Amino acid sequence: MFFLIFLLFVIVSGEITTYPPDKDSLQCNGHNSLCDVQYNRITFLATRSSFATNSIDNPYNTQTLSITDQLNAGIRAINLDVYLSAGTPHLCFPDCSLGDYGALQDTLVQISTWLNSNTDQVLTIILNNPTKMDPILIQNAFQSSGLYSLVYTKTVAQPWDTLRTMINTKKRLIVLESINLGITPALPWVFSYTDNVLRTNYGSDYAAQNWDCGPYSSIGATSLLYIPHVKLETKTINGVPYQNLPSSSTAKQINDDSAYLHATACRSSYSYPWMSFIEIDFYVAGTDLDLMILGLNSLNLPNDKEINYVPQFTKRTAPKLNSSFQNHPKLYLSAILSLFLAIF
Repeated sequence: MFFLIFLLFVIVSGEITTYPPDKDSLQCNGHNSLCDVQYNRITFLATRSSFATNSIDNPYNTQTLSITDQLNAGIRAINLDVYLSAGTPHLCFPDCSLGDYGALQDTLVQISTWLNSNTDQVLTIILNNPTKMDPILIQNAFQSSGLYSLVYTKTVAQPWDTLRTMINTKKRLIVLESINLGITPALPWVFSYTDNVLRTNYGSDYAAQNWDCGPYSSIGATSLLYIPHVKLETKTINGVPYQNLPSSSTAKQINDDSAYLHATACRSSYSYPWMSFIEIDFYVAGTDLDLMILGLNSLNLPNDKEINYVPQFTKRTAPKLNSSFQNHPKLYLSAILSLFLAIF
């Protein structure tokens, strides 16, 4: 009881602990506190097949916002599925016969324009090359778009740099190879999937929170944990089976704080410093997913203030003695003693 009274005194009379002040004016991915954090210790929300929006008539789109709108809303990990179409790399989903979203270079130009306008931002692109096209065609698209000069590189043995270092050295673009391989080692500036990423499995029933944290790929000398929080549907279209189609109805159910439960559950299955990517379909800005990313990265919530966490106490005055206590001092002393015994 004495401790409780002491703690109450400290809360009421002590100074409020404030959030750490910014070290300088640099806002790495929008936050100064992220500047000195290593890349692999930050959680990024990733969109699957980020380009597959309603820009074309395709019932199998995976996203609602354009890539530029996704970037403006805070997405910092983009997935691109590259196919060879008419002799040039195109972005297609689930393949070019059902959804051809145009040349890879056109989308890379959009991303390059955005990065050049946002010089304190670090972005990740995950490349999927399912048909194993010549990787040099992909490199040519990166060079023509102006993105190649921003590409960050390191060896597998070297630790990941902080966002501050990436921004100051103007190497703010990390390019990873996705699950179908076929890009490395031909392109040494693309980080090998098998050497850098552990992707967990796709679950069968996300709505029931039945996570499958088993490795989707073999475990190597990886440093990045990738957790897909999407429900895949299988459907046969024109005689061809597709196993990676999105489910918009499921996305509405699971694009919430269940992604946090999924990520933390899978992270606990492996000895990783942190979960690097959480992949979703049908991203919508300003939802629980954005708040989840802030929380996982120990960032302040929007309009958050320290005063919000201080208990509010109402001021009270001591009650006046009524005539019974005034006329019977022994009764008054007895009441005081009873109160004392009840407390202590």
